[in-house]
Amino acid sequence: MPDITTVNDLQGKTEGVAIAATYDGFIGNNAGTGASTSAPTTSANTAKVTYKVNSLIVGNNDASNAASVTIAFETPNGAGTAFDPFPFVTGIEIPAKASLDVLSSSMYLNDQERLKISVTGAAVDVVASYEQLTTDL
Repeated sequence: MPDITTVNDLQGKTEGVAIAATYDGFIGNNAGTGASTSAPTTSANTAKVTYKVNSLIVGNNDASNAASVTIAFETPNGAGTAFDPFPFVTGIEIPAKASLDVLSSSMYLNDQERLKISVTGAAVDVVASYEQLTTDL
């Protein structure tokens, strides 16, 4: 875990991720979209990055179908071979043409941690506003 009292770069960012129905999207380290269950990646020679996620909004732009959304905090398992999920939004239904702000307060994502957004029923767009804190090793 990085020491955030020694941050040498602080960037405020907003990111949009389009997630197709039946796919997963990721915010934080090892981010992107797809159906990733791959092991966490790390390098001993890179800077350490922490994300302070301030806002996470999920929008369903489908004109007629609801989307079922599950969001989990994921952290590497003890062996470092995969992620352990800790869902905090489970199967919440977002009606057609509606959106939901799913965070009531900020949360930190340290090295190799991420948020996994899983969707069924309809595609969604996710907008995350966060601070990227980088420290040197």
